[in-house]
Amino acid sequence: MESVGLYAQVLGDRWHELAEIVRRLHTPGTVVRAAGIFSVRRGNRLARVIASIMGLPAECDAVDVQLTVTPTGTREEWRRLFGAKPFVSLQWLDAGKLFERIGLSETQLEFDVVDGGLHYRTGRTALRLGFIRLPLPRFLAPRVIAWEKPDGDKLSVHIEVHLPMLGHLITYEGTLASIEARNS
Repeated sequence: MESVGLYAQVLGDRWHELAEIVRRLHTPGTVVRAAGIFSVRRGNRLARVIASIMGLPAECDAVDVQLTVTPTGTREEWRRLFGAKPFVSLQWLDAGKLFERIGLSETQLEFDVVDGGLHYRTGRTALRLGFIRLPLPRFLAPRVIAWEKPDGDKLSVHIEVHLPMLGHLITYEGTLASIEARNS
């Protein structure tokens, strides 16, 4: 029986509307490795300080990015290396919704499929301290706008994060030119 990945479960019938290269990044039951070149932009001075404290990637015009997505039971670990700097998150399903945890932040992600690409937006957000989950009201929650879309035989990726009252925190974007899926 073929494994059904997190994204295929969340998207249901819309999974097949995704371009093949987008589906490849989310291949179920396999370790996926991808590589490319990205640029990273941070917001104002306070945003740069907050991004540094959070361990977010440093600002640069071009950095080698290595991505490894590893299934671990019912979760996936997304390990990104911006140069030599790791940036790791965990993703999982809860009640049919996809969640991502980065540090103390836990965000529900919602999706649209547009022209074969996958567009992300923020749903609910909470601070997570062990078993304690503190939901943030929308006016205090970060807002994520992101997409993955086909660009010929490559995958174009864009992620931007805005914080309330602060504005732009970080944007990282680029092209993944190599995406390989292998059984774990």
